[in-house]
Amino acid sequence: MPDRTPTAQPPVADPKIPLLPFDSQNWADFERLVCELVEAAEGLARVARYGTAGQAQGGIDVVGRASDGRWSAFQVKHVAEFSAAAARKVFERFLYGNRPHRATRFVIVTSCRGTNTQVRELALEYQAEFPDLQLGEVWDAEHLSRLLRPLPWIVARYFGDQVAQRFCDADAVAAYYAGTSGQTGTPEDTMGIAVTDADPFDFEVHQAVRTEDGTPADDPLRTRRAGWPRRADIGWPSP
Repeated sequence: MPDRTPTAQPPVADPKIPLLPFDSQNWADFERLVCELVEAAEGLARVARYGTAGQAQGGIDVVGRASDGRWSAFQVKHVAEFSAAAARKVFERFLYGNRPHRATRFVIVTSCRGTNTQVRELALEYQAEFPDLQLGEVWDAEHLSRLLRPLPWIVARYFGDQVAQRFCDADAVAAYYAGTSGQTGTPEDTMGIAVTDADPFDFEVHQAVRTEDGTPADDPLRTRRAGWPRRADIGWPSP
């Protein structure tokens, strides 16, 4: 009589999406995504896209203020390649131009799938030359993807719900479905304002949320939580 004992099947690999397709976005959406990511992941307040199309911006696309009052400036490049020569021009414009808010930190953000060693070495050279500033950061698609893994609401807004579920960490997606992604109660409970007043879905508005008495919410985590949408806001079904 043949042996009918079931044999164990080898597990089928079903990995998460490794990198988000930033190259499929247009430059404006990529800049908006970076603006929202800076606010959510960095905990900066008064985050905003700096200037409008056609204005002289001094090479700055996004700005935000840390809790100690210092400002960060971000140059966003939606490009397939980013050379050391291009990086040098960007650094020179920031260092010798009219720095907005006297920003002391400068970050280059690209949609490239990686950053070549010449660009990273150049950033470190400028950092050594200007020790009072923070100049050594160059973010690329790999770094952006790491920052976005625990942020399914941002991923869903720019790449769709299915991509968010296939890309983001399982615990972050589960917490978002359950409405427990770091947020207690409704935004009205935590901030004293309505969601529409916080305006989390207007991509052109990235200002610090204000409390009920009209004063700025100095705690960046409170500001960040007020902008977190819930699953129903982006059309995710209940589990």
